[in-house]
Amino acid sequence: MEGTMDLTGKTELELRAMEREIAKQHLDKFPYLSLVWGLGNFVCWLAVWYLCLTGVMPLWLG
Repeated sequence: MEGTMDLTGKTELELRAMEREIAKQHLDKFPYLSLVWGLGNFVCWLAVWYLCLTGVMPLWLG
């Protein structure tokens, strides 16, 4: 397979250092998509409650 490395000769400290380098590439980015998705779901959930409690939307639909 291309892009794979033979890690059998590496020590545990070397492997942890490699893992930290890989993690740094992904951890410095803020997950905006996840934040928007979660807040959007929360707003929809609140809207369904409001619509059901005011009688605009029947309970069987929500």
